[in-house]
Amino acid sequence: MKYSIVQDIPGRLRVFLTVPRFPAVDRCQVEAQFKDMAGVESVSFSPRTATLLVRHDRKHATRVAILERVAAAPIPSPRRAKPETELEQKKKTAVRAGLMLLARPLIPPPIRPVLAIYGALPYLKKGVIALRRKELNVDLLDASAISAAMATREFFTASVIVTLLKVGDYLSRSAITLRSGPAGNPGGFSRTCSTPVTNGPGWSGTVQRYGCRLRRW
Repeated sequence: MKYSIVQDIPGRLRVFLTVPRFPAVDRCQVEAQFKDMAGVESVSFSPRTATLLVRHDRKHATRVAILERVAAAPIPSPRRAKPETELEQKKKTAVRAGLMLLARPLIPPPIRPVLAIYGALPYLKKGVIALRRKELNVDLLDASAISAAMATREFFTASVIVTLLKVGDYLSRSAITLRSGPAGNPGGFSRTCSTPVTNGPGWSGTVQRYGCRLRRW
């Protein structure tokens, strides 16, 4: 791997690595190639700046071994993109619907009904399914409101209804996610710190990434 030395002081070596920026390489793969070296105390790699910071025992042999390892190291594979969650999908849908509604004055009038119908298709489909099952539920009511607006050629009203429904879907999913948290992590906390906290006599807790969970002892 090609590199250039950015900083070289006793016990601290910072190296710029020639690696792809987009997509970014996996930070863990880069750091894992140096953590097992004798004399290395800590390793930190920044994909954003493509710099590798190695703290070592200040021995010349350790410094030479680190640079040799850098030169011989293969280019790491790109970091895998995280799959898009349902909440992110609903957020994009709501934002897209809002932007289309704001940009409506710039859209030619003949195209506006087509866009309104296209945006309402998911809700109309749910309403048809509910009607076939002879169920009187929210899906049928939403589809009825949209259909009534379109039947009277109030396509702007139909677009507003669809936008509000999509924003409501996003807010509902967001509330569920914040309340339940990701799978295997109830409460919505993703990382726990080992620092204890207290909140008055008889209370203790653990600092967490998004807040603090207290318990009585």
